[in-house]
Amino acid sequence: MSRLNVYHEKTLVGYLSEDDKQELVFSYSHDWLTSKSAIALSPELPLCEHLFEGNYVESFFENLLPEGDVLDFISQAEHISPGNVFGLLERFGGDTAGAFSILPEELVPSDQLHYLPVTIAKIKQWFIQTKGVPLNIKGEQSRMSLSGAQDKMTVFIDANGAILIPLGSAPSTHIIKPSVNHRLDIPHTAINEVLIMRLAKEIKLNVAETRYDSDLCAAVITRYDREIDKQGNIKRLHQNDLCQALGIPSSKKYEAEGGPSLVDCFAAVLKQSSQPAKDKKRLIEWVIFNTEGVLAFDESDRARSKSTKRIYKVYKQKHKGSGGYVNGQTIVLLLLVTSSITVPVGFFFYMPDPALKQWDKEDKRLKKSGIAKKDRP
Repeated sequence: MSRLNVYHEKTLVGYLSEDDKQELVFSYSHDWLTSKSAIALSPELPLCEHLFEGNYVESFFENLLPEGDVLDFISQAEHISPGNVFGLLERFGGDTAGAFSILPEELVPSDQLHYLPVTIAKIKQWFIQTKGVPLNIKGEQSRMSLSGAQDKMTVFIDANGAILIPLGSAPSTHIIKPSVNHRLDIPHTAINEVLIMRLAKEIKLNVAETRYDSDLCAAVITRYDREIDKQGNIKRLHQNDLCQALGIPSSKKYEAEGGPSLVDCFAAVLKQSSQPAKDKKRLIEWVIFNTEGVLAFDESDRARSKSTKRIYKVYKQKHKGSGGYVNGQTIVLLLLVTSSITVPVGFFFYMPDPALKQWDKEDKRLKKSGIAKKDRP
């Protein structure tokens, strides 16, 4: 029976294999269980001498893989079924989200990390031809994998700004995300992502550093699950997404498709939190912010700088011509665009009334569950 090894840096964490039904099975190594730095893969896969199987194993590892068109493409390119999580991780599990690398038994993390220098032209070519996945590299292969359906690439950017592709189990430091080209109804998504991340930073939400690279025509995001120490060593940081924590496959991540509700998400976070009051407040702030923002533009095509003491402001606004407001819609302003940020005229977002009604609905559900205070305004 074939087996994959799961590593944290160069330490063997455990073993991933398939049973007779081709379902994933995981167990921790003795060395990891006796290590002082040992951490569990997820809350429902605790550190113990046990053979884990079922939803929590499947969801932890499946949610490390891409989705949608990207998954279909790499599956076809590598002749691996899209549902073959084991086979896909065998090929692409070297650099995933979080702290762990997944490698075939014959590969062992090396003391010498290997990277391939690349040009901007080559990166653009990969996005055009292979959805940002560096395939057909001569010699040692890139083994990067990121969840989500959008085209993206993980890279290492050195102190001089040079871009390199991680090979084998080498860690990346940044993510490159170009705009979504196949959706004409949502243009300039890379610019939008950078702008929204700056908005989040302005209102003191903890977000990854993000910039727009005009040469790449893409957003460049510093990975929050990587850390560089004083000696220049890249450290992988442990994380779980809510699908992994709740034992849910990526196909069920949306509540409308049978996935978790906001109440379920709050409960999962608070169950593991060492600071529940602080984390509850932060999660509520993220729910509010995780909504389409709106920017209004004046005649000079510059975003107007707004300042308010609340997280959001709701108001009705009639059409303002070139000002860019949506006629007859309720608009939620998500604060504070500095005068240094400029974007194309008409680059705006709005939140329709049904979205606001959904906020009210979720507020009632949280109060009913006891997660939110019933007297909270």
